[in-house]
Amino acid sequence: MVSSASGSAAVGSSDDIFAIQDEISAEVVDQLKLELLAGPPSAEQIDPVAYDLYLQGRHLTHTVQTTESYGEAVELLSRAVELAPNNVPAIWELARAITNVSFEDRPAEAGKKGRRIRALVDRMVELAPDSSYANGWLGAFAEEQGDLQAAALYRERALAGAVDSNLYLQQALAARFLAKPGRLDEAAALARYVIDRDPACATCVNSLSNVLRQAGLHRESAETLEELREWREFTPCMHWNLGVSWLFAGEPGRSLDHFEKTWPHMRDLGKLFALHDLGRIDEFEAEFSRLRQDPEASPEIIARIYAWTGQNDLAFEYLDYAVEKYGPTVAQSVRTDFYEPIKSDPRWQAFLKRYGVADEDLSHIRFNPKLPAEVVEALARK
Repeated sequence: MVSSASGSAAVGSSDDIFAIQDEISAEVVDQLKLELLAGPPSAEQIDPVAYDLYLQGRHLTHTVQTTESYGEAVELLSRAVELAPNNVPAIWELARAITNVSFEDRPAEAGKKGRRIRALVDRMVELAPDSSYANGWLGAFAEEQGDLQAAALYRERALAGAVDSNLYLQQALAARFLAKPGRLDEAAALARYVIDRDPACATCVNSLSNVLRQAGLHRESAETLEELREWREFTPCMHWNLGVSWLFAGEPGRSLDHFEKTWPHMRDLGKLFALHDLGRIDEFEAEFSRLRQDPEASPEIIARIYAWTGQNDLAFEYLDYAVEKYGPTVAQSVRTDFYEPIKSDPRWQAFLKRYGVADEDLSHIRFNPKLPAEVVEALARK
C-alpha cells in the first residue's frame, strides 16, 4: 500500500515539471515578442503563375538543354519576367536561356541578343547588386573580355552569395574557373562534389568533363560522362564533350558517333576532326571545302581545323583574319585544345602578345572560393 506521503511527493514532482514547462514557454514567447518588435520577417510575394513559368523555364535550361528547349525557355521566362519584373532568379534564367538559344546567330542577330542580355544583367545589378546572380554574370562578362582577375573576384562573390539550387551551379562554375590557373585537383574535387548532389545539372556534369580534359584525363572524362548515360538523357553539349573527349583519347570512331548528336553547327565541325583522324580524307576534304566556301563561316573555326590538321601557315593566316573581321576579342577563342598542335610554333606566342590574350600560365590569378568541408577533407587525404 502506498502511503499518502509518497503519493503527495509524486504529485508534487509532476506539478514541478509542468511549472517549469510553463516558465520556459513564457520565456520563449517573451523572446519572440522582442524579436518581432525588432523587425518582423518579410517575404517577397511572387505571382504564382510567374513562379510556375519560372520553374518550367528553369527545368529546360538546367536539365534538358537542347536547342528547342532553350527556345521554349525564352518564351516561358519572358512571360515570367513580365508578370514579376523584380524576380531576379527568373531574370537570370532568362538571360541564360537567351545566351544559349542559338549558336548560329548572324552578326546583327548576335548584337541584338547581346544587348538584350546586357539589359537583363543591368536589371539584376540594379535590383540585387550583391547577389550571386548579378556577380555571376559580371564574372562571365569579365572573363569574356579577358580580365580574369576581375572575373575571379566576381566568381568568389557569386559563390559566397549563392543559396539553394543555385549554389551547386555556382560551385560547378567555380570548379571550371579553378582549372584555369591549373588548380586541377581542387577543380576536380569540387566538380565531383557537385555532381554527387545535383546529377541532373547538365552544366555541372559538363564542368567535370572540362576539368578532366584540361588535366589531360581525356579517357576518364569520356568514361565519366558515359556512366551518366545509364540514367539520364544526354544534352547536345554532353554529346559534344563526349565527342571531344573520345577524340583526344585517340578514338575518333566513338567521337564521331557523339558529334552526330550535338548541335547542327557543332556537328559539322566535330565531324571534320573525326573524319580527318579516321583517315577518311576524301570525305574530310569535301566537307572542309564546303565550309570554306560558306561566306558566313567563321574564320576562327577554319583556323582551328587548319591547326588540328597541321597546316600552321593557314591556321595563323585565318586567326589574323578572324581578328580583322570580328575584333581583338575573338582572339580569346584560342583557349581551346584544338590549337594544341601549333602551340610549339614560335608564331603562337607572338599571336597571343599581339592581341593581348592572356598567357596560358595563369598561376598568378588570385581565386579563393569557399570550398565545402567535404572537398577540403578529400583534398587533405590525397
